[in-house]
Amino acid sequence: VLGGTDIDIFVSLTSTLADTLKHIYDTLFNVLNQGGCGPRRQNVSVGIVVNGWKVDVTPGRRQDQNGNYHSLWSNKSASWLQTNIDEHIRVVSGSGRIDEIRLLKIWRNRFGLDWPSFYLELFVIDALRGARVGNLQANVTAVMRAVADNINSRRLIDPANTNNVVSDCLQSSSKASLELAAGEALNSSW
Repeated sequence: VLGGTDIDIFVSLTSTLADTLKHIYDTLFNVLNQGGCGPRRQNVSVGIVVNGWKVDVTPGRRQDQNGNYHSLWSNKSASWLQTNIDEHIRVVSGSGRIDEIRLLKIWRNRFGLDWPSFYLELFVIDALRGARVGNLQANVTAVMRAVADNINSRRLIDPANTNNVVSDCLQSSSKASLELAAGEALNSSW
């Protein structure tokens, strides 16, 4: 999606690495800073720009040597969280909602809204549960209505970790901005 992150890089580190997750995250940030990349601290990733491309780099330590579960440092919660990127890709790519997700990301980017991609993806999938696949206009309208009506109360769980409440990654002020922007979109001619 133009206007969003161009490249996502997930750095999978060995489970035998003894450093704390915060130290791993801070080390990545410091190396990118010393390299002149002008890094930005984000929730679980470090954002940089390379030759005009927006890049998010996320470090994660494997929980064991053979699996795809990783532990990540979360700046927003000042704690660690478990995730499985392969499971995220499977859930989103198999949802049948890629077109709606892209359109919502374009809307988010165009209006400079704070809505992390995975949270947005899960929200779209959840809001369209039971809706007809391929009914793009009605589906996007339904998602906008869901944002305007209940983004504050809709609880979304990471499919790779039931202890990770993805919808908690945004503060209520950011959710209020999304609610307002969705209401304005619904009341405009688009």
